[in-house]
Amino acid sequence: MEENIVQKIIIIIAITIIFSVLSGCGHMSQRELMVEKNWGRSHETARFSQIINPDAGEGMVEDQSMDGVAGKYNYDQYQDDFKKQKSPSQIFNINLGNDLSGD
Repeated sequence: MEENIVQKIIIIIAITIIFSVLSGCGHMSQRELMVEKNWGRSHETARFSQIINPDAGEGMVEDQSMDGVAGKYNYDQYQDDFKKQKSPSQIFNINLGNDLSGD
């Protein structure tokens, strides 16, 4: 008789453990975690916060202020500035009285 009671208690404890484990697993699969809910939001926020004007490319107007001849002239002048030889700059040595000769 005593063995039947011990077996029944073990069975009840085993069933309780199995149900508690299964109920915990079922709860996790149904609940959406905060990580899953906000997946990729930090990347999107960082990307959009770096854009000053998101509609900048829409409705662009072509710049008509300079024709091709004037543009080529300005470009050539810019390139010629790098070709010119610059005079060497003067070097000034200032002695502040640090005589190391030991006289």
